[in-house]
Amino acid sequence: MSALARLRTGRTAPPASLVRLATALLILNLGSAITTVALPVLLVKDYGFGSELAVTVAARLVPMVLAGGVVAWVLSKVDARCVAVVSLVATGLTTLLFPVASNVWQINAVSVVNGLTAAGAGPALMAVRSGIITSEQLMSGNGLIVFAERVPQVAGPLIVAAVLAVSTVEVLFVVEAVATVAATALITRLPRVRNESGAPFFSRENAALWFSLLKNRRLQGYVVTGLFYTVAVSAMRMLLIAAASSTFAQNSSALPLLFGSMALGAVVGGLIGFVLPAHATGVVYVLGNALEAVALIGVGLSKSLPLSMALLAVAGIFEAVATTAFFADVQGLLSARNTGPFFALYIPGIDSASVVGTLIGPTLVVSGASVGTFVVAALIVLPLLPYLRPFLHSTPAGPRP
Repeated sequence: MSALARLRTGRTAPPASLVRLATALLILNLGSAITTVALPVLLVKDYGFGSELAVTVAARLVPMVLAGGVVAWVLSKVDARCVAVVSLVATGLTTLLFPVASNVWQINAVSVVNGLTAAGAGPALMAVRSGIITSEQLMSGNGLIVFAERVPQVAGPLIVAAVLAVSTVEVLFVVEAVATVAATALITRLPRVRNESGAPFFSRENAALWFSLLKNRRLQGYVVTGLFYTVAVSAMRMLLIAAASSTFAQNSSALPLLFGSMALGAVVGGLIGFVLPAHATGVVYVLGNALEAVALIGVGLSKSLPLSMALLAVAGIFEAVATTAFFADVQGLLSARNTGPFFALYIPGIDSASVVGTLIGPTLVVSGASVGTFVVAALIVLPLLPYLRPFLHSTPAGPRP
């Protein structure tokens, strides 16, 4: 049956709890996307353009990286839904402190506290997601969530522009706080995530379980390639910033157009992931990454803004499709009990990889756009090679215990 037929017959219609989760994530990510733009605007307005922004972003990232082990332990004992609610409420409240801060050190202090309060939200929501999406809905459910997470990347900057046209930047932080509260209200109506009985988190038995999980070549492949991919796309952002200020300098809107094109493509990719079959996650993941890498090489060779935008839209489609396959298969490979702790330990690694990519980005800029994008493509594709057999030939995970 074709994807269109599946949609028409309603066989892929998501349950109410999944729709509620996707809506909550859309609202939550919309608030986050707004602040991602609002914070630089606030810093530049009050202190000018300098190193303050990088320090503030790093200040928020450090506690999120360091708290991973603690969050994993908490999620092994406490209902993930409760962890998400507490984390989100605290994050919303601390977000309101950004415009109140009167100097840079206060903003950095708020950023540290904000990062600490937010550390539990991501892993907890992954555990909630795992409890809601059944083994029969791995691709469709994750595709819907990827779609919900990508829409704010397009809508967020537009909302910022609209608010700034009629009000001040401080209002934007209130908007995120309101969005966080609204999303939290929806999350409280989701099913409780039951903690399965098992060995204590800090125990020899549990350590043996985690060691056996990471010996799984398929799961190991997702961990390794995910880290390298994050380095690559973080470096690619720096290349796009450089291209907007040099190759396409004649167009003052080049940077938002480039970023927006990839985000728009990712929205489409999320919808495609929604209707893809669940039995081919490994193949979809490999092809999605490889084709995205080819599109990014094209961006590095392009001297035309419309062509670069088109190629980035294509890259965004494949990025979202591969991301859907990643989450679908990882969720299938892990038990519900291990999902939250796994991502509590993995997300700090992703954050660290993002920092590495951002730091090597300027070096790639010096090498030139064409060379830089080839390096980015290599970082995406080469780590896939040792894992082609488990990705392409291993049977995807079936129903979880």
